[in-house]
This record gives sequence, C-alpha cells and structure tokens, in this order.
Amino acid sequence: MSSNSLRIIDLVWTFLKPVINEGDTVMDATAGNGHDTLKLAQSVGAKGQVFAFDIQETAISNTKRLLDENGLLDRVKLFQDDHACFDIYLKAAAVTRLKAVVINLGYLPGGSRQLVTKTENSCKLMEKCLVYLEDQGLITVCLYPGHPEGEMEAKALLDWAGQLQKPFIAHHFKTLNRNKPPSLLMIQKMRVS
Repeated sequence: MSSNSLRIIDLVWTFLKPVINEGDTVMDATAGNGHDTLKLAQSVGAKGQVFAFDIQETAISNTKRLLDENGLLDRVKLFQDDHACFDIYLKAAAVTRLKAVVINLGYLPGGSRQLVTKTENSCKLMEKCLVYLEDQGLITVCLYPGHPEGEMEAKALLDWAGQLQKPFIAHHFKTLNRNKPPSLLMIQKMRVS
C-alpha cells in the first residue's frame, strides 16, 4: 500500500473523535508505543482520565515516555498487566463506566513478533468491556489476521460480535482487495429508551 493509503488506525480516530468529550473516562487496552494513549489523553482533557494497559514492560516504558514528553502523564494511569484484568483496576479506582475503549491486537510494533495477544484473553476482554461501556460509548478493535494467532483471534471476535444483541451494534471495516488485511471491529452501545 502507498504511504497515503487510509490505515485502519486512522479510521479508528475518525469514529472516536466525535464520541469522546472532555471529562470522559476511557481505556487503551493495548498501550503499545503509546500513540493511542496519547490521543486519548488529549481527547479527555484535564478533567478526564485514561486507563492504559500492556503486558510488556517496554510498551509501558514507551507510553510513559511519550506522555511525559507531551505533558499528559497526569491524565493516565498505566498498568503492566494483561488487558483482560482491567476490571480489577477499574473497580479499585471506583470506575464503573468507560466512554471508549481502544484495542490494537497482535504484537508490539517494533517488538518481538513472538509476543502476541491471545484469542482467549481477547475474548474475555471484550465481554468485560461491554459491561463497562457507557450509552453511546464505542469500542474499537484493530484486528491483524496476518499471523496464525491473529487469524484465530479475528475469526473468534468477529463471530462473537455477530451474535451481539441490542443495545449493541457491531460494525466491521475491511479492505477487500488485499490478502488477510488488518480490519476494524467497532462496537457501539446505543442509548436505551
């Protein structure tokens, strides 16, 4: 793909920008190198808060450095732990709702391709995210089926999302003319009347 092609992560932020408001509580379930965590911290403003998780020490360190360089570390709580355990930390902080959740599955960009997210944990993560999602809230999941675990993970999550009932709506965005391209799964919780 050319460098000016639309990337899945660009699409994520097209949908997230109108959803997140100043003062919201949001989560980056896979902090990685911190780029989404930084955008979330900018989006929630000084009164909001971001919970960010990654199992790798390098990812937490990279994210912390990026936030510190941008003067936004005080808006973010960083945890080196499996993203499927996020609810333990939210309960401890008395947080009951999330306006948005950003998830990038697969491996840490620039890191080892042997350390990847696992299907079972990602499925647990998604189930728990639904419980915390506010009305009009949004979960974005970048799926990367280009490696064996990523292919299983994408299939499992798409099958799961296809079975969701009201008030949740699931969308899937995918490039059609590429072999095993990254894709975006998006779940929104509609307002219950």
